[in-house]
Amino acid sequence: MTGPNDAPYTAHRLTEADDALLRRFVEHEAVVPVLSRGDLQRRLAPDRRLFAVLDDTGDAMGFVHVALTARFPASLDEVLSGPVCLGPPAHGTFYGITRTSDRVRGRAGDLLKAVAAALHAEHPGLRLATLSPLPGFRAWLEAALTARGHADASAAVEHLARRAAIETPPCEADLPLGTLARAYQAARDGRGRILDPVARFHLGNGADAHRILLGADCSWHGLSQSFGVMASYRYFPATHEARPAVDAAAALEQ
Repeated sequence: MTGPNDAPYTAHRLTEADDALLRRFVEHEAVVPVLSRGDLQRRLAPDRRLFAVLDDTGDAMGFVHVALTARFPASLDEVLSGPVCLGPPAHGTFYGITRTSDRVRGRAGDLLKAVAAALHAEHPGLRLATLSPLPGFRAWLEAALTARGHADASAAVEHLARRAAIETPPCEADLPLGTLARAYQAARDGRGRILDPVARFHLGNGADAHRILLGADCSWHGLSQSFGVMASYRYFPATHEARPAVDAAAALEQ
């Protein structure tokens, strides 16, 4: 996803008048579930955008959430319940994308492309990035510790998750979570593909691996899958930054 919007989709900004589309959104949303009417209204606030991406028949292919902020958000909680940004936004943060049609299987990047075009039409120069989960980080770390002969890898990662739950951001005295998260982002499977499905999706659509955010998702789900760590992928950067290789083995020795 490195060029202009050439996909046959249109990004429609939802408002409270879009009853049918909002009902469909609430029914399908699994990435960041809607918890209440107030939660939904926050996603429709002036500094938020909830887009339905429509095909040429008007059918919704998916939904994309965006937070418009003066600075890049440090956590998911800041996006979901932080104060309203009253000034001009500098950042547009994608924090959820939900596909609602099998017709866009393998083409979810086109949903983001349509939304990016709509955002840049409204706010030229807006910097676009994601706030994304690391869904397999904990399982990967436990497997890596086991492979290196750790006496009780399961207990070690459980201890790390418990510490992450009470320390925000978590102390890295036990294991360097930030370094290990970057190693997980770059890890490959047996076929040479990027192991993490979220990283594979965004990097495959032309994004850069931008930031690792400790303590960004301290929900039960966030702690259980990634010790509360989230990642950011930057879209349409002026230049693509080369990131230094991460030595996971050295990090595990610490």
